[in-house]
Amino acid sequence: MKIYRLHMYGDFGDDDSMGVWFTRKSNTSKIARQLKEDLNWGDEGDPLLEEFNVPSKKSELVAFLNRYCYR
Repeated sequence: MKIYRLHMYGDFGDDDSMGVWFTRKSNTSKIARQLKEDLNWGDEGDPLLEEFNVPSKKSELVAFLNRYCYR
């Protein structure tokens, strides 16, 4: 199964990055616009679109989560 994440680097208080996960690539522009608006980001750059293949076997899913979702 494919899922997507828009990822941004910057000064977000306690964190220096921000990410939003979603399932439909066609929603990228809408989600990016909303993310930038929510963060008052302006024209400081666009979020990076990342594509992930999420495994369906439990052990592989746990490894995926530990690698990409540790925050």
